Amino acid sequence: MDMFFAAQVVGLITAALSIAQMRIACPRRIFLSGAPICALWAVQYLMLGAMGGVVANIINIMRCLSVLIPSHHRVTIFWALNGAVLAFAATSWSGWIDSMIVIVGLVGNLAVLRAENRFLVALSILIGCCAWVIYNIVVESWMGLATAILVIISNLIGMARYGGWFTPKAHTMQVAE
Repeated sequence: MDMFFAAQVVGLITAALSIAQMRIACPRRIFLSGAPICALWAVQYLMLGAMGGVVANIINIMRCLSVLIPSHHRVTIFWALNGAVLAFAATSWSGWIDSMIVIVGLVGNLAVLRAENRFLVALSILIGCCAWVIYNIVVESWMGLATAILVIISNLIGMARYGGWFTPKAHTMQVAE
């Protein structure tokens, strides 16, 4: 089996787990279940030779695990994760496509800073997934592309259904104590 096909198989398995993750109701469990899923995405991007995707998912793992840290440390975590994104950009920049990884990282880190604000989290996911769509097309991660599109659709439906477009402060959740 060639590496490209094997990467797509890993992506299919990871996409299935990502879709299953959408059924989790508890915000803390969503974040925690994201860590092994991001690890699998990192493996897939490694198999495709897309190092930006590997780095982004390692940062995503740290972001997912940040719910284990008390909420009064959110600002520190936010700046540490942003530092990791910018360090990647400064040391490994290989072209315009890496700007998608920087967008994914910086926008995704907003969810750490204000994790209880569902509107901000959903909006950061939407923006991040749009960047992932572009990245996945370029690196030929077809399952990553399909997953990003499904997450975009799911978030748009959720925001429309629950009024997220109109009342960003009304929808909050408790993530970390």
